[in-house]
Amino acid sequence: MTESTLYWVTRLDWINQFLGIFGGGVLMMGIFRTIFAGMDSSFCNNNFIWKPSIIMFSISASLFFLSVFIPTTKEMALIKVLPRIAQSEFIEKTGERADKITDMAFNKLEDILR
Repeated sequence: MTESTLYWVTRLDWINQFLGIFGGGVLMMGIFRTIFAGMDSSFCNNNFIWKPSIIMFSISASLFFLSVFIPTTKEMALIKVLPRIAQSEFIEKTGERADKITDMAFNKLEDILR
């Protein structure tokens, strides 16, 4: 893992929070804009009012969508580190040793119970 990768992995939480907060802010602005535009009936037929609201809702939805699929720092650490641990020779040897130990324990118990 390079230094740059490690840096960005530690920043994923902040990126995720920023996208969520910014998306929420854009959503709130779109809701307020729509409510205030709907209060004045002369603006209801005007596309000048509704097009920006639709754009704000679209931006908000895309930011929320991005924030859902950007992993947190802990999730990214699991994505990067867990496969390396699972493929480690030490872990494989530990599994073989555990099998030998359990076989020895079962044989010893069988001898005691006879």
